[in-house]
Amino acid sequence: NHYTTAKDLYFIAKEAYSKSTIRKIIKTTQYTLPRTPKYPKNDRVLYTTNYLIKKELTKYYYEWCTGAKTGYTGEAKNCVVEFAERDGIKLIAIVMGEKSKVKGKKFLDAKEMFEYVFRYYEGKQVATKGKKCETIKIKNGTKETRDLEVLYKDNVFILQKKNNTNEPRKRNCVYKTEGAN
Repeated sequence: NHYTTAKDLYFIAKEAYSKSTIRKIIKTTQYTLPRTPKYPKNDRVLYTTNYLIKKELTKYYYEWCTGAKTGYTGEAKNCVVEFAERDGIKLIAIVMGEKSKVKGKKFLDAKEMFEYVFRYYEGKQVATKGKKCETIKIKNGTKETRDLEVLYKDNVFILQKKNNTNEPRKRNCVYKTEGAN
């Protein structure tokens, strides 16, 4: 009774993608296993099952794809977690339960999701690292500590529709202080 949701896969994929070794592995199209004392030949070659990174499969190949993890089980059917990066935007596409008889349909679905976002959306920086987010009033603070300035830890980007001239709605800053009770 083990079940995994698309949301679960997103969190797992996001963490995995943060590791350089994983990023290198998932974008590798071919790997030759090294010789060993028990197997001295160089003829054990593994090939990726990810169609989006195989240039020779022009119907599927997607130049912005940076790797994936494919899978299949009888219950889950065809599944894939794909990554793509373009113009500073990093995306994760998750396809689960693909039952189509069309070969490689899960890859075409992921490719279509990426293209939709890249065609109609853009990244926009809305906050700058080190800039003031807000000032918090501290009750019973001393003159020097009465007003606490909260700064952005990192640059903050959002994904918004292209040609959108509306400013994003300001929300309260989210912050965390190390060791605070």
